[in-house]
Amino acid sequence: IFEKRDQESLSPKLPSFFASGQSKTFGSWVFHKIPDDDFLGMISSAQNVYFGYPKDNSAKILQIIGKNDVLLNPDDTVGRTISEMVDKAGVAVVSQNSQANDLYDFLYTPSILSNRLSLRNLSFVEYSFEILKDGIYKPVLERYKLEEFGLSTRSVSLTLDGEPVEWFSEEVTDSYIRFGRQSFKKGKHVVKIALNSKDLVREYKIEGEGQFTEEEASGKNYLSIFNKSQQDIFASFPVSSFDPMSSYIIQFGYQQIYGNNAQVLMSQGTSQTLVKSIIERLPNYPEWNYFSFYFDPVKTQSTLSVKLAAPWTKDPLGTKVRYDDLSVHKVFKNDLILVEEKNVTEISSPKVRFEKKSPVMYEAEVSGTKDPHILVFSENYSPIWVISLQDSSGGELQLKPLHFSANLYANAWYIEGAPENYRVRIYYKRQTLFNIGVFLTVVSGLAVVALTWKRFLKNSH
Repeated sequence: IFEKRDQESLSPKLPSFFASGQSKTFGSWVFHKIPDDDFLGMISSAQNVYFGYPKDNSAKILQIIGKNDVLLNPDDTVGRTISEMVDKAGVAVVSQNSQANDLYDFLYTPSILSNRLSLRNLSFVEYSFEILKDGIYKPVLERYKLEEFGLSTRSVSLTLDGEPVEWFSEEVTDSYIRFGRQSFKKGKHVVKIALNSKDLVREYKIEGEGQFTEEEASGKNYLSIFNKSQQDIFASFPVSSFDPMSSYIIQFGYQQIYGNNAQVLMSQGTSQTLVKSIIERLPNYPEWNYFSFYFDPVKTQSTLSVKLAAPWTKDPLGTKVRYDDLSVHKVFKNDLILVEEKNVTEISSPKVRFEKKSPVMYEAEVSGTKDPHILVFSENYSPIWVISLQDSSGGELQLKPLHFSANLYANAWYIEGAPENYRVRIYYKRQTLFNIGVFLTVVSGLAVVALTWKRFLKNSH
């Protein structure tokens, strides 16, 4: 990891444990070495193989499968022809998170009132998914900040297609919770989990000169802001326990009594810098209305405030707005993935030692092979990457490994019939053609020079 310390950055700071690791410093630049056990080499062997569905979300599966496991492209025509590999492959299904879907629909569609003039129910999350075939699956739930939503890492109570169920955890890591075996029938399913997220706003402070009063009417307490000054005034509510890695939903009721349209300002910043700011301008409704919107912060250490405004106006009467029921909650974006439990470990996983000869050529020694097996080459997939196999004495093996894509970007070869120990050369074919072209150009140039020199000697005599 390259840490550039000679410039200010909004990026989050590296965790403190990196300071105790192996690193090299060049002036203000620091290069941190990741332990070898935490990553794979350019050439590795696959242990388990999975197909991911739906394809558009399958990248999320890479975070829960083992580092020696391979995610196959379900649309890869070559991979689909390898019946033995397909038969041994498991299936991983990414579910749709109702709260996350609503968040992204809000953020990535044009601003319209119809998705703001309502309250959203944050007391539960629904996961919808489709199982392609009957089988036993293990649910895997992303762990991030689970406890803040009232969930336990030991077990989760939920409903599956309307029926109450409890899932008990089998494995808990920093990243996810893997639950015990569950039987699913082919078809569409819905998992509903009750949540208990905390409201993150309490007290407020006044910004600007105006009248801020807490009034009561019809059995309700609300905040009334009256502004006759020549500038906007705010009731500013700090968001407690602000986490820039989370997304937030802001909900409130309001009533426009008179004057300029009410506004709500989201302000994220540090003591020196305004990092992000958005303004929601509210419709001028004289009756009570509810309003909600999402805020996706910049991922940096900072603070966040919600500012309820009474904007200034040229009207001598000023602006008066009432606000009520302000709440700020985190959005529950955690992924739920269903991983099929089947015997996917039959594919041999030999040991691989590789050496980089050049940017376009790698060589490796493969040992402990049992038929069949898969080698993964972690370069962007291209059919021009070519593999050749030799036995221990260097003799060419007359095998034709099947080349397909893996892990959404890499190259993979399905190899069958290889000896227990053999050698591999992977090279970029276009570079070979380039080298041949250079060789022919040099030879042609030398021939022209030799012919010219011969004519020169002949003419000189």
